[in-house]
Amino acid sequence: MTSVVIISGQEKGGEVVIFLQIATFPPSKGPEVGKAGMKAMQSPQPDYVKTIGQWVTCAGELGTKFYSIYEVEKGKIEEGFKWIQSMSIPFESIEGLRTKVEILTPVEEAMAMMEMAPP
Repeated sequence: MTSVVIISGQEKGGEVVIFLQIATFPPSKGPEVGKAGMKAMQSPQPDYVKTIGQWVTCAGELGTKFYSIYEVEKGKIEEGFKWIQSMSIPFESIEGLRTKVEILTPVEEAMAMMEMAPP
């Protein structure tokens, strides 16, 4: 399973959904993760998915943490989610790789759902 955070937003007048893919793994697995990453990048990216960026950081006892952020056209959420999920397939056999799924909403939207307005 891949970690995905979903944040709704807008860009250039159209609505988009932001997916944050998160993986943690032991530092000793870095070379394996790198090879799997090269394999994953061979998968063509659909036009309705835009890569915003990728980052890696030290996550203390968790080891290494890797973030990928994608923007998906709102009308293509299911297809975009499936493509992002497919990007994790080359990583499935790596021992110690951990993932989770989180869903986030911008504070303004969450407040509006509770019929509140930001100060």
